[in-house]
Amino acid sequence: MLQFDISDVTREGVGVCCQLMVGQSSVPHYQQLEEFTARLAPGEVNQTLLLLYLAVFSVHVPKRLRVFLVSIPGPNPAHWPAGPSLAQSLGQHGDLEALQLPRSWLDPLSLKRALEGNSPKHLSFSRCPALWPQVFQSLLEGGVRDATQLSSLNLSGINQVLYSECRSVEDHLVPGTISRLAVSCSKIKHLNLMHTHYHHEHSSELGGETHLCGSLAKFRQLRSLTLPACALSDGLNTHHTSVNNTSPSPLFLGLKKGPRLGFQNYKPGSDPSLSGDSTSGLAQLLASCSLLETLEIIGPGFVSALPRLEPCSRVSVEPRGMCAWARGVGDAHLASLEALPRLHRLTLAGLPGVLRGTGLIQLTRQCKDLKVLSLANMGSLKIMNYFPALLDTIKQCTQLQELRLEQPYLNANASFFEALSSCSHLQRLCLISRSGTFDASATETFMERCLQVVMCHMFMGGTLVGCRTLQKALLDRFSNERAALSVVIYPLQHEDLPSVIRDIPLTLLDRITLFQSHVAQPPHLSPL
Repeated sequence: MLQFDISDVTREGVGVCCQLMVGQSSVPHYQQLEEFTARLAPGEVNQTLLLLYLAVFSVHVPKRLRVFLVSIPGPNPAHWPAGPSLAQSLGQHGDLEALQLPRSWLDPLSLKRALEGNSPKHLSFSRCPALWPQVFQSLLEGGVRDATQLSSLNLSGINQVLYSECRSVEDHLVPGTISRLAVSCSKIKHLNLMHTHYHHEHSSELGGETHLCGSLAKFRQLRSLTLPACALSDGLNTHHTSVNNTSPSPLFLGLKKGPRLGFQNYKPGSDPSLSGDSTSGLAQLLASCSLLETLEIIGPGFVSALPRLEPCSRVSVEPRGMCAWARGVGDAHLASLEALPRLHRLTLAGLPGVLRGTGLIQLTRQCKDLKVLSLANMGSLKIMNYFPALLDTIKQCTQLQELRLEQPYLNANASFFEALSSCSHLQRLCLISRSGTFDASATETFMERCLQVVMCHMFMGGTLVGCRTLQKALLDRFSNERAALSVVIYPLQHEDLPSVIRDIPLTLLDRITLFQSHVAQPPHLSPL
């Protein structure tokens, strides 16, 4: 087996854990190779090094190769001319178990040849829009030997087109196609549909369009799922919109606030259909997939403020590329998630429709075993309206082990850390806030109370001196008691942030510090 992570060689060095050394990338050393896994950090040097390891594939493809997973970040991965040869060889041997390639390495014909005669268990076509038709053709029309063996499928961004009002319907997920996929690949446990779109339309006709969630409900064995936020919406409430758009009396012009389309107020215990926040589509999914343990709901256009190897993005505080369907997903939808008693890991990101956070309180009241919680850009990005609800939510998460919180105006004050101290099992904490503040004394008291915390990463506002002072205080006080302690406190918008990130252990970056999906990823990249 060959498995290695290539980091930025100019600053981090190269991390290699395999049976090969640099200079051994020749045919004799690849004879017994069964698994090839490589994951790169950004940088052309890293891609050059990877291609050196792959040079032998142009001459000879190991006959026992059954796992080939290569991940290259960025929009333009280096071209690899041996891709078609690899695909043909994989198709001939018939032992393929897992496949992930950069989008420029395979064309539809090569993918078809690679899958023919195989019964793969893990497939990832993240950010590969050109392969969209061929993927479904192979899985639905006999292009693989046994589609029921597939347990993990990553289609993140496979139909990715920058959202616009003129977005073609062909770019959306089709419920009928997903239903067929559920029949053909009946044993899928992990499904990732991040960076896709689905816009349900209201229909009064008999036999109207099935909701996407109704199609997803047919995946009865699902354990982890990632969805775009718009997939939860039952459609734009046209009646509510038309009522609110009626012209007011001239006497009141200038005195009445305009309607906020897509945002609804939700009261716990109320009927969502009466408040305009219908969750009937989502209810179908939750009723049939009650065994879900990991759920990620990510709004279109969401981009984390914490970068990998470049300075913090100073983009507009308003979400870009956000569709009206995603804006309508709010507290009522979050409250519905209480129907998942086995939920262990929950990620919610880029959901402007969450106003007060009451849905968080309701779901955590029922989901007692929640161990990992990641919240990012919830509600308004100009003021943190759901902060009171967040405190109540945290107090109810008594089994929580990891918390990642990203919000522009987070105030990590004494009340926040007091609530966090209720999580006696907490091990890892990551706070990210462009204009946020923290209470140094409260942070130290929290670390003293929560004895299992071995990671505290805070990228917020404040001065460099203040951040370094708190970091040093925490390390000096707790390092002896906690051997694996990692404390990083640094201003989010400081120009030297990339060098600080490079020094953080890669396992922690992947697990929690950097925002990324953990569904349908290669096993060594999935923390759960």
